[in-house]
Amino acid sequence: MWDTGSLSLLNFLQERFYFSDHVLPLFETGIPLLKQRLHQLPDTDNVVVAFPDDGAWKRFHKQLDHFPMVVCAKVREGDKRIVRLKEGNPAGCHVVIVDDLVQSGGTLIECQVIVI
Repeated sequence: MWDTGSLSLLNFLQERFYFSDHVLPLFETGIPLLKQRLHQLPDTDNVVVAFPDDGAWKRFHKQLDHFPMVVCAKVREGDKRIVRLKEGNPAGCHVVIVDDLVQSGGTLIECQVIVI
């Protein structure tokens, strides 16, 4: 998002090192807003946060530690990458999937299949 000629939002972590010393990127996250909205739900005690891989868990688990968590893991079987449940129990809960990097959405879809 461009704001009066300066970069005010940077979405790609890999891009943060491509700037010169004269540019100060501002890293924003939607996690505080998500956390606020989840706490406003009438059945917030029935919400589980799912992370499709260890990378997402490492980046966001401390900010969402008020909620029970499900962590999935990506494993390779031949040429395929498969998402499996690593820890947690989503049974009977509303599941919110939180990921740090999304390209095609394939991992999110595989995680969704596992947690329902």
